Amino acid sequence: MAQNIIDPELLELIRRTLQAGWISVYCDIAGDYKEYTVPLADDKLLILSRALVVSDATETIYDYTLNIAGQDIAQTFISSKNKMPSENDQVILSLFTQCAREIITQEMRALFHSHRDKKHSS
Repeated sequence: MAQNIIDPELLELIRRTLQAGWISVYCDIAGDYKEYTVPLADDKLLILSRALVVSDATETIYDYTLNIAGQDIAQTFISSKNKMPSENDQVILSLFTQCAREIITQEMRALFHSHRDKKHSS
């Protein structure tokens, strides 16, 4: 079963994988579901997902899940009412933040290389 605590060695491996790998992102049109996917060895995937569970006038709750090769490694539910996320929740949130930053970095590299290629072909 999924747990909230990620082994420190596994966490470091995940962070390095996010930094070195190519991250794909999917977000549904309503923004209720977001998924970051990184290919691993042996056609396996590292998937970080965020799914809306509850949204009403008083509270919004998201389900954050970390999945490796089809197996949930960590899962937590984070409420908008909770202003101080637990240390474990902060770890999960930091992985999502890292994914977002890596996506921006990938886009900037692609833009740079596209611009550089256009200069050389002119």
